[in-house]
Amino acid sequence: MTDSMIADARKMRDGGMPYQKIADVIGLASGGTVWNHLHPTVAKQYQVKYSTNHAEKKRQDAARYYRDNREKVLQEARERYINDADYAEKKRQHAAKHYADHREDHIKKSVEWGHAHPTARKAITARYYQTHKEKYRLSCIKHRRNHPEAGASACAMRRALIAGSAIVATATQLAEIKEIYRRAKEDPKVRCYLCGHSIPLGHRHVDHITPISKGGQHRPSNVAVACDHCNISKNAKMPNAVGLLI
Repeated sequence: MTDSMIADARKMRDGGMPYQKIADVIGLASGGTVWNHLHPTVAKQYQVKYSTNHAEKKRQDAARYYRDNREKVLQEARERYINDADYAEKKRQHAAKHYADHREDHIKKSVEWGHAHPTARKAITARYYQTHKEKYRLSCIKHRRNHPEAGASACAMRRALIAGSAIVATATQLAEIKEIYRRAKEDPKVRCYLCGHSIPLGHRHVDHITPISKGGQHRPSNVAVACDHCNISKNAKMPNAVGLLI
């Protein structure tokens, strides 16, 4: 009801006219609507009391309405999102609060969904990585800093695998590998075999193209110089996972 309609309704009510008759005069279907607008404070109290005493019923009614009118509800949500600049932020805050309040349930459902849909999970993970490479790299660095014992264990295992692979390498192969390490440490110009950019001193890593942990050999053909960013991003991925042709 507009302010003028409320003013007219109040005059008619002061004159003793029933609420339904007032509704008929001003073109409303229900006298209850007139009552709500003429007594907003009391109406609000009733609404709060009803909501408190019938919370479960309201939840069930809302769930039933959503099931029966799903497309309509979604369309209304889309229109609010388009027309209300603050709606997206409100929705994000609501989702963040719900996740914080139900974190364990979210994690459990996510793990269950991932096991049931491995291909879709892999695609989502790859897409997230492509759009958050720097965040992922910094997260890896932070994890290594906060869990040095895990990093030391992984390094020890890697050294053992390299040592085992090197045992059967020829003297010529070992000399060639030593030369690759020397170039990484001393040469003024070295390019990353992954991104192709020149790598300044202090940012060079020697990487096994096919990871030792996945069957790669400690051989000259499997050893190359990479920049620290690419090597950390590659981690223990296979060459085809980072776009290398082998």
